[in-house]
Amino acid sequence: MFSILKRLFLSMSLNGVGMKSLFIFTLLTSYSGLNGQSYFEYDSELKGIYQSITDLKLNASKKDLLKYQSRNASNLATYHLLSYVDFFTLFINEDANVYESLYKNRDLYLDKIYAGPSNNPEKRFINAEILLQWALIDLKFDNKLRAGKAIYDAYNLLEDNKKAYPSYINNYKSLSIIHVLAESVPSWVRTILGIKGSLSTGQSEISKLKEYALSNPNYLFRSEVAAINSYILFYQLNKKEKAIADLKKFKLDHTKSPIVAFLKASMALRSGDNESCLNYLEQSPKGPQYANFYYLDFMLGRSKLYKLDPIADKYMLRYVQNFKGKHFIKEAYQKLAWHALVVKGDPALYQRYMKKCMTYGEALLDEDKQALKEAKKNVTPNKILLSARIQFDGGYFHQAFQTLTLNKYRFTNDKDGQIEFNYRLGRIFQSLHNPQDALTHFSKTLDLGKNDESYFACSAALQMATIYENLTDKHSAMLYYKICLDLEPSEYAITLHQKAKSGLDRL
Repeated sequence: MFSILKRLFLSMSLNGVGMKSLFIFTLLTSYSGLNGQSYFEYDSELKGIYQSITDLKLNASKKDLLKYQSRNASNLATYHLLSYVDFFTLFINEDANVYESLYKNRDLYLDKIYAGPSNNPEKRFINAEILLQWALIDLKFDNKLRAGKAIYDAYNLLEDNKKAYPSYINNYKSLSIIHVLAESVPSWVRTILGIKGSLSTGQSEISKLKEYALSNPNYLFRSEVAAINSYILFYQLNKKEKAIADLKKFKLDHTKSPIVAFLKASMALRSGDNESCLNYLEQSPKGPQYANFYYLDFMLGRSKLYKLDPIADKYMLRYVQNFKGKHFIKEAYQKLAWHALVVKGDPALYQRYMKKCMTYGEALLDEDKQALKEAKKNVTPNKILLSARIQFDGGYFHQAFQTLTLNKYRFTNDKDGQIEFNYRLGRIFQSLHNPQDALTHFSKTLDLGKNDESYFACSAALQMATIYENLTDKHSAMLYYKICLDLEPSEYAITLHQKAKSGLDRL
């Protein structure tokens, strides 16, 4: 386009059109859409489309992006947003067939970005963002090697970008996550990859970006920064109240975004506030304009189970009947089995659901592994202990305490029952801010279960370490974090050990 226009106007000037032609030529070629020079710009229209994408209005967003591209072909920022559409499509549905059909888009997007101008920070940043988006998708589909390579490449791009453009604030959005998660990777892997990072580095980076986002309401990645900051505080630093308080500052509306509803509901549940979790999930927007996020159905059914709600199974069944992926399917059937036993009082239905737990889904995540292990035992659990566990998981601590103490006599001569009974009481006392009684029951759990393959002893050691850390008894905290790492339960080991490693790093 540029060469054609140049020849045209040179010809016009030679034929006497002169300065007027040159003036028009200058105006036209200064517009990048006409001269073919590509650029990166998130204008107001693209910002609106980005918001629709993160609200999971994916079909409309993609149509709007393609229309925008037809008018602004030189703006390469559109490929970044198209990658977002693919990312959310695959991340929430996990459809293997769609994964295969969409993966070719990844290289197309990267090629387009690579061909863009190099004299700005957006090129490396967007390149890294696309690599990280698809790395997360690869991990979802258990393609670890490809994901690892992409994360390594993204890390180097962002580090190079930080050196070349130290004031470019977007660098810290994804670097913070990489630096935080780097410490969870074995040291020899970090050495080979050359990735450096720590909790403190990642927290410092996202904290800086958080303040920037709060001071700039129109900042494009504001909601993502809110989510990353909350994730690091809540899950990695165990600062749950701080995480929730920071998230409230962003004033994200869960009634307009299923993703925001998911974020708020997840933290509410893990904070022992099942009632708020239920509210967020029930108020999450629904309708044909939103992509199907079936995991929210599972979350809602599970939260209703914690209240021993008779209709909890309705939502969990919707999940297993519609979700195309492989994660949390086994856990969903396990929870359906629990509902059948505890709420419906139907041991036969419990067994039928546990058989489906063995058949459907894959045991890749700790929750699914634990569900499969329970199914393979082919033993109907103790209804009292299971009821207390369900109530505790929902944050109904007083009800769980009553369920246990009224039935204490049932476990006097049952060693396995005693291990779980003491563990459950320890967790209840811990949650009721009674550390001494919690330590007493966790200690009994350790003594009884240190040679048992269940997770109770390992988790008890982790909880004891956390209590001692909160009591500023550093020596005891480190001792029990190490005990946690020394134990090898057959379930939840990865999660428990990761938390123990994070605890030791903090200390």
